[in-house]
Amino acid sequence: MNHENEIREKVLEIYPNAEGIVLYGSRIGGYARPDSDYDVLVIVPKYPYGLRYHYVDYNKTKLALLVTSERLIVSDASVGLLGEFVAGRLLAPIKIIYDKGKTKNIVTIYRYRITLEGINELAKLGVMNNDLKIPIEYFPIRKMKIRAKLYTPLKYSYSKLLKVEGIRERLRQEYKPIIDKLVSEGILEYIDENHVKLSIIRKINVTDKVLDIASLLIKGIASYIAHAYAGLPEISHITFEITSKVKRRKYTVAEELKHPETLLELREGTIVKGREWLQDLIKYVYGQEYHAKIIRESRKGIYTSTIYEVTSNNKKYLIVVKEYASLMAFKWFIAEVLGRTAISFYLDPLERLCREYHYTLTLRNIRSDVDTPKILGVHLSKKILIREYIHGDSLLPGIMMRKEEVKVEPQEFHRIGEILAIIHNKGYAIGDCKPDNFLLAEGSGKVYLVDLEQARDTENENELAWDIAE
Repeated sequence: MNHENEIREKVLEIYPNAEGIVLYGSRIGGYARPDSDYDVLVIVPKYPYGLRYHYVDYNKTKLALLVTSERLIVSDASVGLLGEFVAGRLLAPIKIIYDKGKTKNIVTIYRYRITLEGINELAKLGVMNNDLKIPIEYFPIRKMKIRAKLYTPLKYSYSKLLKVEGIRERLRQEYKPIIDKLVSEGILEYIDENHVKLSIIRKINVTDKVLDIASLLIKGIASYIAHAYAGLPEISHITFEITSKVKRRKYTVAEELKHPETLLELREGTIVKGREWLQDLIKYVYGQEYHAKIIRESRKGIYTSTIYEVTSNNKKYLIVVKEYASLMAFKWFIAEVLGRTAISFYLDPLERLCREYHYTLTLRNIRSDVDTPKILGVHLSKKILIREYIHGDSLLPGIMMRKEEVKVEPQEFHRIGEILAIIHNKGYAIGDCKPDNFLLAEGSGKVYLVDLEQARDTENENELAWDIAE
């Protein structure tokens, strides 16, 4: 008889009315030690204590039974009533070894909700979602990061889990039914069998209370209270387990757990993270040996633009690091108030970053002599976009520099007019159209479109006219 059959029979001897029995934790995850307990979730229709740990001797170790009433786990799975203390066991790989018919549905309720939470967070990236590949496993791993912040012993467990060979494939397989459901509802679309994107057909409208700081705090407190209550009869064993996990300091936190956003794949460039993002980006793009220095910095209130000179393999490169400001976007706030009937401006720094990323790719090569800079990377939490530097000057230097001695040839106005006409005819507007949006590259004669953070899809005549008037 294998372990699953033995455990099922032993649990049913103790709880013959069990609705479901689920194996979870290190034994199922593949990172157990020889003396690790067998973690078992037991769901019963009615349980007078509501929630309890119950330890049973088994195979020279123990069965760590977490017994819960059906009502409690459904509430925890649906709305996080217990801070996901119980339902959170269903986040990582599990094995249902007994089910009268409701257990699988409870798993679906929880995994569906936490996937929607991830979708809601990604929806904040707006148009950039058109350029994003989301691996299926991103959704559970993102949630692991949140749960590990609320309940620190989980950081050890999840780090060990994410280093198990083949774990990402296991997560993909277990979450595929949830993804299939969301695809059928028009919320997600498959890119390939392992990647999805947010649907461009249906607007996502999901309430994600988990992202609210106050709700996070409440969930964390609720989780600790539930743990304390459930462990009352087995307080010595629970204390030992928690203490042993906290003392396991000789482990490294999995990178995916620290920065799940790096699992996302961009159409161009890479997602950087942490404090050493610039060094990581330069190594990723140019190689391990490099030297970088700032050669110019420009603060415009609405953003800060820094030009770096990078030397690698005896070659020099220039990159532009653009950091988007928040309420300092004062010029657009004033423009919004004074010109409300003409055009709406985007003030949120993350939205402006995402728009610039998306429309830099969208407007590339709209004509043979028009291009956009190559994007090297983005830092989502710091609201930073990194792109190549374009050697050149404004197509209309006389207007931009306001120097009368700089002559502007009529054909330059014609060229900008032609480019704007193509952009408008394709259903786009620049939104914040100005002379330094159009750079004439040295040597190639190409016009590069830059600073597209107010660009948009539109057929609104006022927005198209604003491009020309500004």
